[in-house]
Amino acid sequence: MNELKVKYTCENYSSTLLVNITYEYIPTEEALTLTVVVLIFLLTSLVGNIAAVVVVYRNRYLHDPSGILIGALAVSDIGVGFSSVISTIIYDNPCSRLNHAVCVFLAFMSSSFIGSTYSAIAGITVDRCIAICKPLHYRQYVTNTRIIQILLFNWLCILALAALPIMGLQQYGIGKYEYVPYLTSCWIDITAYSKNYLAIIVFYLPVFSILILVMICYVIILLKANSTFKRMAISGWIYNENKQLLKKSTRTTIIVVGVFFICTTPGLALTFATLVNQGSVVSGKAYKYLLNWGIYVNITVNPLLFGFSHKDFRHGYHEICSHFYSKKSKISDISLPIRPSVNPSILSGYNLVQNSTL
Repeated sequence: MNELKVKYTCENYSSTLLVNITYEYIPTEEALTLTVVVLIFLLTSLVGNIAAVVVVYRNRYLHDPSGILIGALAVSDIGVGFSSVISTIIYDNPCSRLNHAVCVFLAFMSSSFIGSTYSAIAGITVDRCIAICKPLHYRQYVTNTRIIQILLFNWLCILALAALPIMGLQQYGIGKYEYVPYLTSCWIDITAYSKNYLAIIVFYLPVFSILILVMICYVIILLKANSTFKRMAISGWIYNENKQLLKKSTRTTIIVVGVFFICTTPGLALTFATLVNQGSVVSGKAYKYLLNWGIYVNITVNPLLFGFSHKDFRHGYHEICSHFYSKKSKISDISLPIRPSVNPSILSGYNLVQNSTL
């Protein structure tokens, strides 16, 4: 069956501002179900990642380089979830009114937050690789101050790169943000290589470089983790506390980075195939699902992975839930009618009167 494509336009916008959005026809019930499921995923990710940031902030045992990097990943996931919620509401509604400024803003937000996610994943993996390879000198090489400085520098670089398509230099190949039909969202059209070739290189070269670095560090962690733990155990009880901390953070890194690869590899492989083919290799709906759903699932499960693999996060989540439950209990107790207390002497006097009358 051929897919029906319908072009929707909205009134009250001039032709220079209106972005004409082409939608592949989806039955109303299916579209509504998909929108509700996506919003549930994204709202769950927002709540979970905000809780993760609160746990990192309140737990002093997480005020180390590993905890700071996990907090940075949670902040990036909050940004990705927030921009995805807005994009879902706009792009999945054929009657939405999308002008060029909103399109550019959403593309800039998505580029910035997804870039910061890759940066945080790279930081987490490299940090654990150093901790595994140089466990006794790790504190000398990696400090909280250095981690914060590196994160700030990376975020500034990411914002600068994300702002390049806004500068109106597409005649030089830097590209521009626009509505891309096969993505059903606003970003750079990677099939228009002639006008976006510099932007494609600037965006995807760091991404693939980060992935190669993360894969190398990930393999090193898997190969050397057990031998490092054994050496620390032989060293004596002095290193037992450090060994336990290293085990917890390493386990979290292995699980979080592994799931990140599983969720992002299909979308990146499809993007690479589109670049090589210089055109979309699958339908717009398939491209959107493979690319976006990997992101949705990844940012939703990350807080769960933190709690599953790290005891401090589990305790932190439990404290947050207990705090809100206790507040709810207090409110419900106040709403209940309070039975007035009776002085025991009054009761004894009342009993004497009753006995005398009898």
